[in-house]
Amino acid sequence: MVGYSKGFAPLVMRYSSNQPVILGTENIWNNSPFNNEHFCGLLGIRWVEGKPPIGFSEPPSALGESVWSASAKRKWATLLPMVIKFFTYLDQQYAIDFTNGVVTLELFQLTYRQAPCRPEWEWMWNETVVRNRGLGGWLDQTMEDLGCDGAAGYRRWQKTEKKRLGDKFRESSINRTSSFDPVWLPASGRLTQLMFGQSMTDEDGNVDNDYIQLARALCYNPYQASLNRTFRAIHGLQTAEQGLEAAYKDVTERLTIARIRTLVSYHRTITAAHRATGINVVEDENSWRTKIQELFVQFGAQITNGRVVKITATSAKAHMVGWDELCENVKAFLNNLHGRMAAEIVADDMPIDKDVEDPDGVPQNFAFDLGRDAGVAEQYQPLHVHTWYWDAAYLHWPSLDEDRDSDDPEDVKEVLADVLAITGNPESELTLDDPIPVRAATGYSYYQRHRHPRFWLWREVLWRVVLLSNIAWQVLGTNSSDIDNPPYLSTLYSHILQRLATARCHFEPSRELDRCYALGAIEQTFELAFIICKVGTLSGIIHVMQHAAPVFCRACPDSAENLVNLPSLLITIDISLHSCATHDILLSMLTHRPMFFRYDVNYPPHLSDTSFSTDDGSGLRWLYGVPGWLMVILAQVNTLLGGYGSCLDPTVATGLEEEIRSKRTIVAAGVDPSLSMGRIVVQERWRLAALIYLFMVRVLFRYFRAEADGGLGAMRCDADSKDARVTEVHAKFMKLYTEVEARRAPDSFLVLPMLILGLPAPVKERKLICERKLDLMECSRPNAFGNEAVRILNDIWARADKRGS
Repeated sequence: MVGYSKGFAPLVMRYSSNQPVILGTENIWNNSPFNNEHFCGLLGIRWVEGKPPIGFSEPPSALGESVWSASAKRKWATLLPMVIKFFTYLDQQYAIDFTNGVVTLELFQLTYRQAPCRPEWEWMWNETVVRNRGLGGWLDQTMEDLGCDGAAGYRRWQKTEKKRLGDKFRESSINRTSSFDPVWLPASGRLTQLMFGQSMTDEDGNVDNDYIQLARALCYNPYQASLNRTFRAIHGLQTAEQGLEAAYKDVTERLTIARIRTLVSYHRTITAAHRATGINVVEDENSWRTKIQELFVQFGAQITNGRVVKITATSAKAHMVGWDELCENVKAFLNNLHGRMAAEIVADDMPIDKDVEDPDGVPQNFAFDLGRDAGVAEQYQPLHVHTWYWDAAYLHWPSLDEDRDSDDPEDVKEVLADVLAITGNPESELTLDDPIPVRAATGYSYYQRHRHPRFWLWREVLWRVVLLSNIAWQVLGTNSSDIDNPPYLSTLYSHILQRLATARCHFEPSRELDRCYALGAIEQTFELAFIICKVGTLSGIIHVMQHAAPVFCRACPDSAENLVNLPSLLITIDISLHSCATHDILLSMLTHRPMFFRYDVNYPPHLSDTSFSTDDGSGLRWLYGVPGWLMVILAQVNTLLGGYGSCLDPTVATGLEEEIRSKRTIVAAGVDPSLSMGRIVVQERWRLAALIYLFMVRVLFRYFRAEADGGLGAMRCDADSKDARVTEVHAKFMKLYTEVEARRAPDSFLVLPMLILGLPAPVKERKLICERKLDLMECSRPNAFGNEAVRILNDIWARADKRGS
């Protein structure tokens, strides 16, 4: 039987019986298996007895809210007439072929491929059946439970081949194929029962071919997808086996917690592949478990029921490289590489030697491809390495007797504090936006990826760090050409976008390995997004987010089938994940672009909004000043806006307003009073911005979209700048704005929220707002993000005055 492509299953089910179609009397959706209450329930569409499935003949109703998003419903309504045209063409063509007596499956396949509006039908079919949250996800799990998925098919083939070939069977040398029908047929009855709520046979024992054909067609693609995943797992087994042996060798040479975890990761990969394929490449899997447990015991771990319960801090520190030794290694390495960072990315295992032609290891000239413009001749400039220095104020490594009961055996907190200071001006004044938090976050990001104190020795990492230091040097420098056009920014931009493009096409065999790979691919999106927000454009940061979105979903700890839980994400220690989520939410708020991701904003049982009320904060509060609890509310407003628009229930909006007003400002105890005051001001401004956004959300988007005048309702999310609620909040902001002295901190934290806070400003206040913003470095540079924000405000004010709003 022909392997059906997506969208062809219902057509085969309908036409393969060679029965004529009476045009004008038969509804194109009113077919026996489709018009079935149980089947429609699995699809998430409404069913009415005696009528065609409502979800196919009109956009899904409110009954499918848990399955269908508002945007999907709107697109459904737009595409439905074209889908009707597609089926009308097939009806007419079928009638002609049937009259001429030339009806064949092959001919109908050709007709299907040439039919107009086929992409619109395939979109509808994908949304209904193929997507993970629809029938497709249910089918994957059900077929796995019944033992008729791709992995089961491969195991069946493997058993047959081993029996036929005996000792000649070789897993890696045989072209793996697995037939669908022998695996599917034994489970076809049960699958049909579960899918349509009834058996394949009627009361008289006759087989219903319609049900059989549709069930087979629906299961074929999930089977092939599962089979491909199995093949990928097998392909990764050989690499995993080699990695397991190499990791064990590393651990025996020097016992560290990072190396043990690498060994465990390889072992888990092999175990998961074994469960999926029935192949065990290691000779004795149980002996490896024993070896790993013995290593943990040597490390001072307590083992209970085969699980590591506790690792003592003292024993962990005793086996790690000492801080003094690490400092000496790094300084010696940097002395050899000063001014020498290679332009190309070098393999991690390549030895690092001095240049042959320069015994001192400091070549006089080397070129770096800036890659600024593919349409212009290649430009090369030397990559200067600015001063690296060790500041004693930041270098502290506790003795083995300190903090014996620490819950941080890998000294992550020390790594955050003990970072390499990359700056050309160590005497610079520390402010709220001082580069030190950025340096700490950068250092920790690399530490977290490689989980080893010697990560600074990796050449690619050093190449990127030096590139970042050059960008920072140029951005903070006084050369106007460097300020307006940092020559190294395009190199970093191209490098990261290339990593993201590669990651979008590459998938690891297991979920855990694939997540680690995705984390590595997005690890520097935070640095790039931060730099673009300072000196780049709004379109630049949106472009980066578009490239990072697919990789971000794979890097999140949540299951791929579930929405990303935002509260849990914001308390993780991975700054790259924080960056993607934060920029996604804020950009949606400021530009009315739909968010790149849909978030689950409900707090899991082990969390509450108080989790974000700690002094040290979470997420990127230190960078933009937005508390974590407010970030969750903003995501919720964006989601509700996308789902309901201006029809949002007023009681929901009132609840959000009360929640925003009820939260307290987070201030750390024992902090310098001026710093505490700055933090209070920044957080209060974001709170007021959130209120104005909630009140004016529909009006704001009319301005952004330059829509025609229209009547504004009295709903809470439909207020203009003259509304009493808006003027009250704006007056509080202006009082706070004018009473605080104009300084870089905290005014630099207003670059983003001022797009909301400044909208209701009357004419007399606009000049003050613009002047103070243009005094900031981010807003004074032409075409920079901050400067664009000022011009957007001026444009909105001008159009509002013209319209008399």
